[in-house]
Amino acid sequence: YIRYIERVDKDQEEIFWRNYLEGLEQSTLLPFIENTTQRTKGVGAYGSLYLHLDEHISSQTEEFAKRNHLTVNTIMQGIWSYLLHQYTGNSNVVYGVIVSGRPGDLAEVEERVGLYINTLPLHTEMQKEKGILEWLHDLQQNQVSCLQYQYTSLQQIQAFTKVQGDLFDSLLVFENYPVSEIIGSKQWSLLVENVNMQEQTNYPLTITIGGSERINIGFTYNSNLLTDEYVKEIRNHFENVLLQVIAREDKSLQDIKLITSFEQHQLLNKFNDTIVPYPKDKTVIDLFEAQVLKTPHAIALVFEEEQLSYTEL
Repeated sequence: YIRYIERVDKDQEEIFWRNYLEGLEQSTLLPFIENTTQRTKGVGAYGSLYLHLDEHISSQTEEFAKRNHLTVNTIMQGIWSYLLHQYTGNSNVVYGVIVSGRPGDLAEVEERVGLYINTLPLHTEMQKEKGILEWLHDLQQNQVSCLQYQYTSLQQIQAFTKVQGDLFDSLLVFENYPVSEIIGSKQWSLLVENVNMQEQTNYPLTITIGGSERINIGFTYNSNLLTDEYVKEIRNHFENVLLQVIAREDKSLQDIKLITSFEQHQLLNKFNDTIVPYPKDKTVIDLFEAQVLKTPHAIALVFEEEQLSYTEL
Protein backbone atom coordinates (compact mmCIF):
# COMPACT_ATOMS: atom_id res chain seq x y z
CA TYR A 1 0.00 0.00 0.00
CA ILE A 2 2.83 2.38 0.84
CA ARG A 3 4.59 1.55 -2.43
CA TYR A 4 1.31 2.20 -4.26
CA ILE A 5 1.07 5.69 -2.75
CA GLU A 6 4.72 6.40 -3.53
CA ARG A 7 4.12 5.67 -7.22
CA VAL A 8 1.33 8.25 -7.50
CA ASP A 9 2.05 11.43 -9.46
CA LYS A 10 2.10 14.06 -6.70
CA ASP A 11 1.71 16.94 -9.13
CA GLN A 12 -1.48 15.45 -10.58
CA GLU A 13 -2.74 14.78 -7.06
CA GLU A 14 -2.29 18.43 -6.12
CA ILE A 15 -3.88 19.63 -9.37
CA PHE A 16 -6.92 17.46 -8.75
CA TRP A 17 -7.58 18.69 -5.22
CA ARG A 18 -7.01 22.33 -6.15
CA ASN A 19 -9.55 22.01 -8.97
CA TYR A 20 -12.00 20.12 -6.77
CA LEU A 21 -11.93 22.81 -4.07
CA GLU A 22 -11.96 25.73 -6.51
CA GLY A 23 -14.35 28.44 -5.34
CA LEU A 24 -14.07 27.49 -1.67
CA GLU A 25 -12.86 30.61 0.12
CA GLN A 26 -14.08 30.08 3.68
CA SER A 27 -14.82 27.38 6.21
CA THR A 28 -18.25 25.82 6.58
CA LEU A 29 -18.94 25.96 10.31
CA LEU A 30 -22.21 25.44 12.12
CA PRO A 31 -23.53 28.89 13.16
CA PHE A 32 -25.10 27.45 16.32
CA ILE A 33 -21.65 27.10 17.88
CA GLU A 34 -19.72 30.01 19.30
CA ASN A 35 -16.38 30.60 17.65
CA THR A 36 -14.19 28.70 20.06
CA THR A 37 -10.85 26.98 19.89
CA GLN A 38 -12.52 23.90 21.40
CA ARG A 39 -14.81 23.46 18.39
CA THR A 40 -13.05 20.40 16.94
CA LYS A 41 -11.01 19.23 19.93
CA GLY A 42 -13.51 16.56 20.98
CA VAL A 43 -13.61 17.81 24.56
CA GLY A 44 -17.01 17.43 26.20
CA ALA A 45 -19.92 15.06 26.76
CA TYR A 46 -21.50 13.58 23.65
CA GLY A 47 -25.17 12.80 23.15
CA SER A 48 -27.15 11.16 20.34
CA LEU A 49 -30.49 11.71 18.66
CA TYR A 50 -31.93 9.43 15.99
CA LEU A 51 -34.17 9.66 12.96
CA HIS A 52 -35.67 6.23 12.26
CA LEU A 53 -37.29 6.17 8.83
CA ASP A 54 -40.14 3.69 8.52
CA GLU A 55 -40.19 0.96 5.89
CA HIS A 56 -42.30 3.03 3.50
CA ILE A 57 -40.01 6.07 3.47
CA SER A 58 -36.90 3.86 3.41
CA SER A 59 -38.32 2.00 0.42
CA GLN A 60 -39.21 5.26 -1.34
CA THR A 61 -35.68 6.55 -0.80
CA GLU A 62 -34.09 3.41 -2.23
CA GLU A 63 -36.47 3.35 -5.21
CA PHE A 64 -35.69 7.01 -5.91
CA ALA A 65 -31.98 6.18 -5.87
CA LYS A 66 -32.31 3.16 -8.19
CA ARG A 67 -34.67 4.92 -10.58
CA ASN A 68 -32.28 7.83 -11.02
CA HIS A 69 -28.99 5.85 -10.92
CA LEU A 70 -27.96 7.35 -7.62
CA THR A 71 -26.78 5.89 -4.34
CA VAL A 72 -28.58 6.45 -1.06
CA ASN A 73 -25.30 7.86 0.19
CA THR A 74 -25.41 10.58 -2.48
CA ILE A 75 -28.95 11.53 -1.48
CA MET A 76 -27.95 11.89 2.16
CA GLN A 77 -24.87 13.90 1.19
CA GLY A 78 -27.06 16.19 -0.88
CA ILE A 79 -29.47 16.78 1.99
CA TRP A 80 -26.70 17.73 4.41
CA SER A 81 -25.12 19.98 1.77
CA TYR A 82 -28.44 21.76 1.33
CA LEU A 83 -28.92 22.19 5.08
CA LEU A 84 -25.43 23.60 5.54
CA HIS A 85 -26.10 26.03 2.70
CA GLN A 86 -29.26 27.21 4.44
CA TYR A 87 -27.66 27.38 7.89
CA THR A 88 -24.55 29.29 6.82
CA GLY A 89 -25.80 31.23 3.80
CA ASN A 90 -22.74 30.09 1.82
CA SER A 91 -23.10 28.92 -1.77
CA ASN A 92 -19.91 26.87 -1.48
CA VAL A 93 -20.14 24.38 1.37
CA VAL A 94 -17.77 21.71 2.59
CA TYR A 95 -17.91 19.01 5.24
CA GLY A 96 -16.16 15.74 6.03
CA VAL A 97 -17.00 12.30 4.65
CA ILE A 98 -15.43 8.95 5.47
CA VAL A 99 -13.99 6.77 2.69
CA SER A 100 -12.64 3.24 2.82
CA GLY A 101 -9.18 4.30 1.59
CA ARG A 102 -8.86 1.11 -0.47
CA PRO A 103 -8.10 2.01 -4.12
CA GLY A 104 -9.72 -0.35 -6.60
CA ASP A 105 -6.62 -0.63 -8.78
CA LEU A 106 -4.48 -1.97 -5.92
CA ALA A 107 -4.16 -5.75 -6.32
CA GLU A 108 -5.99 -7.81 -3.70
CA VAL A 109 -6.85 -4.68 -1.75
CA GLU A 110 -9.87 -6.38 -0.15
CA GLU A 111 -7.63 -9.10 1.24
CA ARG A 112 -5.31 -6.68 2.99
CA VAL A 113 -5.62 -6.08 6.71
CA GLY A 114 -5.32 -2.57 8.05
CA LEU A 115 -7.20 0.60 8.95
CA TYR A 116 -7.30 2.40 5.62
CA ILE A 117 -10.27 4.71 6.29
CA ASN A 118 -9.74 8.40 5.70
CA THR A 119 -11.63 11.66 6.08
CA LEU A 120 -12.04 13.69 2.90
CA PRO A 121 -13.74 17.03 2.28
CA LEU A 122 -16.98 16.99 0.31
CA HIS A 123 -17.28 20.26 -1.58
CA THR A 124 -20.29 21.37 -3.56
CA GLU A 125 -21.63 24.64 -4.94
CA MET A 126 -25.31 25.36 -4.44
CA GLN A 127 -27.05 26.82 -7.47
CA LYS A 128 -30.72 27.31 -6.62
CA GLU A 129 -31.88 27.23 -10.22
CA LYS A 130 -30.30 23.82 -10.77
CA GLY A 131 -32.55 20.77 -10.92
CA ILE A 132 -32.46 18.41 -7.95
CA LEU A 133 -31.48 15.40 -10.06
CA GLU A 134 -28.82 17.27 -12.02
CA TRP A 135 -27.27 18.53 -8.81
CA LEU A 136 -27.29 15.09 -7.17
CA HIS A 137 -25.67 13.50 -10.24
CA ASP A 138 -22.93 16.15 -10.22
CA LEU A 139 -22.39 15.51 -6.52
CA GLN A 140 -22.09 11.78 -7.10
CA GLN A 141 -19.73 12.15 -10.04
CA ASN A 142 -17.45 14.44 -8.08
CA GLN A 143 -17.35 11.97 -5.19
CA VAL A 144 -16.43 9.13 -7.53
CA SER A 145 -13.59 11.20 -8.97
CA CYS A 146 -12.24 11.82 -5.46
CA LEU A 147 -11.71 8.11 -4.90
CA GLN A 148 -8.61 8.09 -7.09
CA TYR A 149 -6.91 10.18 -4.40
CA GLN A 150 -8.85 8.94 -1.37
CA TYR A 151 -5.66 8.35 0.63
CA THR A 152 -4.60 12.02 0.62
CA SER A 153 -4.51 13.37 4.16
CA LEU A 154 -7.01 16.03 5.13
CA GLN A 155 -4.22 18.27 6.37
CA GLN A 156 -2.50 18.11 3.00
CA ILE A 157 -5.74 18.78 1.12
CA GLN A 158 -6.49 21.85 3.23
CA ALA A 159 -2.99 23.15 2.51
CA PHE A 160 -4.09 23.41 -1.14
CA THR A 161 -6.77 25.94 -0.13
CA LYS A 162 -6.62 29.47 1.23
CA VAL A 163 -8.78 28.59 4.23
CA GLN A 164 -7.24 29.10 7.65
CA GLY A 165 -8.37 27.23 10.74
CA ASP A 166 -10.93 24.44 10.67
CA LEU A 167 -12.18 23.63 7.18
CA PHE A 168 -15.44 22.19 8.54
CA ASP A 169 -16.95 21.01 11.82
CA SER A 170 -19.43 18.35 10.72
CA LEU A 171 -18.96 14.82 9.47
CA LEU A 172 -21.22 12.45 7.51
CA VAL A 173 -20.66 8.71 7.69
CA PHE A 174 -22.52 6.19 5.52
CA GLU A 175 -22.36 2.60 6.73
CA ASN A 176 -23.47 0.08 4.12
CA TYR A 177 -21.92 -3.07 5.53
CA PRO A 178 -24.50 -4.95 7.68
CA VAL A 179 -22.09 -6.42 10.23
CA SER A 180 -24.76 -7.05 12.87
CA GLU A 181 -26.95 -8.95 10.39
CA ILE A 182 -24.08 -11.15 9.25
CA ILE A 183 -23.14 -11.97 12.83
CA GLY A 184 -26.76 -12.55 13.81
CA SER A 185 -27.39 -14.92 10.91
CA LYS A 186 -25.00 -17.57 12.26
CA GLN A 187 -24.85 -19.68 15.37
CA TRP A 188 -21.76 -19.02 17.43
CA SER A 189 -20.31 -20.96 20.33
CA LEU A 190 -19.42 -17.67 22.02
CA LEU A 191 -22.38 -15.37 22.64
CA VAL A 192 -22.08 -11.73 23.69
CA GLU A 193 -25.04 -9.88 25.15
CA ASN A 194 -25.84 -6.43 26.51
CA VAL A 195 -23.16 -4.69 24.48
CA ASN A 196 -22.99 -0.95 25.05
CA MET A 197 -20.49 1.37 23.42
CA GLN A 198 -20.11 5.09 22.93
CA GLU A 199 -18.55 6.33 19.70
CA GLN A 200 -17.55 9.91 19.02
CA THR A 201 -15.39 11.93 16.71
CA ASN A 202 -13.56 15.16 17.40
CA TYR A 203 -16.24 17.09 15.49
CA PRO A 204 -19.20 18.80 17.20
CA LEU A 205 -21.68 16.96 14.95
CA THR A 206 -21.40 13.59 13.22
CA ILE A 207 -24.26 12.22 11.11
CA THR A 208 -24.24 8.45 10.67
CA ILE A 209 -26.52 6.69 8.17
CA GLY A 210 -27.03 2.94 8.30
CA GLY A 211 -29.55 0.13 8.24
CA SER A 212 -30.84 -2.24 5.58
CA GLU A 213 -34.63 -2.68 5.63
CA ARG A 214 -35.04 0.64 7.43
CA ILE A 215 -32.75 3.63 7.17
CA ASN A 216 -31.54 4.92 10.51
CA ILE A 217 -29.85 8.29 10.83
CA GLY A 218 -27.95 9.12 13.99
CA PHE A 219 -26.89 12.60 15.08
CA THR A 220 -24.01 12.41 17.56
CA TYR A 221 -23.13 15.81 19.00
CA ASN A 222 -20.94 17.50 21.57
CA SER A 223 -23.49 18.65 24.15
CA ASN A 224 -21.01 21.21 25.48
CA LEU A 225 -21.21 23.00 22.12
CA LEU A 226 -24.63 22.04 20.71
CA THR A 227 -27.87 22.00 22.68
CA ASP A 228 -30.52 19.30 22.30
CA GLU A 229 -32.92 21.85 20.83
CA TYR A 230 -30.60 22.69 17.95
CA VAL A 231 -29.94 19.04 17.14
CA LYS A 232 -33.67 18.25 17.23
CA GLU A 233 -34.29 21.02 14.71
CA ILE A 234 -31.47 19.72 12.51
CA ARG A 235 -32.98 16.23 12.67
CA ASN A 236 -36.43 17.58 11.73
CA HIS A 237 -35.00 19.64 8.87
CA PHE A 238 -33.11 16.59 7.59
CA GLU A 239 -36.31 14.54 7.41
CA ASN A 240 -38.29 17.42 5.92
CA VAL A 241 -35.80 17.98 3.07
CA LEU A 242 -35.44 14.24 2.42
CA LEU A 243 -39.18 13.83 1.94
CA GLN A 244 -39.24 16.72 -0.53
CA VAL A 245 -36.25 15.45 -2.52
CA ILE A 246 -37.64 11.95 -3.09
CA ALA A 247 -41.09 13.31 -3.96
CA ARG A 248 -40.13 16.24 -6.20
CA GLU A 249 -37.37 14.98 -8.46
CA ASP A 250 -38.57 17.20 -11.33
CA LYS A 251 -38.11 20.36 -9.26
CA SER A 252 -35.10 22.59 -8.65
CA LEU A 253 -33.22 23.35 -5.45
CA GLN A 254 -35.07 26.62 -4.97
CA ASP A 255 -38.35 24.68 -4.64
CA ILE A 256 -37.15 22.93 -1.46
CA LYS A 257 -38.39 24.43 1.80
CA LEU A 258 -36.19 24.22 4.87
CA ILE A 259 -38.66 24.73 7.68
CA THR A 260 -41.28 22.19 8.63
CA SER A 261 -45.04 22.86 8.65
CA PHE A 262 -44.88 23.08 12.46
CA GLU A 263 -42.16 25.75 12.31
CA GLN A 264 -44.07 27.64 9.65
CA HIS A 265 -47.15 27.67 11.88
CA GLN A 266 -45.03 28.98 14.76
CA LEU A 267 -43.56 31.79 12.66
CA LEU A 268 -46.82 32.90 11.05
CA ASN A 269 -49.18 32.43 13.96
CA LYS A 270 -47.63 31.89 17.38
CA PHE A 271 -44.61 34.22 17.10
CA ASN A 272 -46.59 36.73 15.07
CA ASP A 273 -49.45 36.93 17.57
CA THR A 274 -48.67 40.49 18.67
CA ILE A 275 -52.22 41.73 19.21
CA VAL A 276 -52.61 43.41 22.63
CA PRO A 277 -55.55 45.27 24.10
CA TYR A 278 -55.34 49.08 24.12
CA PRO A 279 -57.76 51.99 24.70
CA LYS A 280 -59.20 52.56 21.25
CA ASP A 281 -60.84 55.85 22.27
CA LYS A 282 -57.46 57.52 22.95
CA THR A 283 -54.70 58.76 20.66
CA VAL A 284 -50.94 58.40 21.10
CA ILE A 285 -50.86 61.99 22.45
CA ASP A 286 -53.48 61.12 25.05
CA LEU A 287 -51.48 58.11 26.18
CA PHE A 288 -48.27 60.18 26.31
CA GLU A 289 -49.94 62.86 28.48
CA ALA A 290 -51.31 60.17 30.80
CA GLN A 291 -47.82 58.75 31.26
CA VAL A 292 -46.46 62.25 31.98
CA LEU A 293 -49.01 62.70 34.78
CA LYS A 294 -48.14 59.24 36.15
CA THR A 295 -44.32 59.72 36.17
CA PRO A 296 -43.66 63.44 35.64
CA HIS A 297 -39.98 63.30 36.58
CA ALA A 298 -38.99 60.30 34.45
CA ILE A 299 -36.82 60.82 31.38
CA ALA A 300 -38.85 60.36 28.21
CA LEU A 301 -36.18 60.80 25.53
CA VAL A 302 -32.40 61.05 25.40
CA PHE A 303 -30.70 62.52 22.35
CA GLU A 304 -26.93 62.24 22.00
CA GLU A 305 -25.23 64.28 19.34
CA GLU A 306 -22.29 62.43 17.84
CA GLN A 307 -19.13 64.48 17.57
CA LEU A 308 -17.38 64.02 14.24
CA SER A 309 -13.84 65.13 13.54
CA TYR A 310 -12.40 65.74 10.14
CA THR A 311 -8.78 65.78 9.13
CA GLU A 312 -7.78 67.97 6.21
CA LEU A 313 -5.39 66.38 3.75
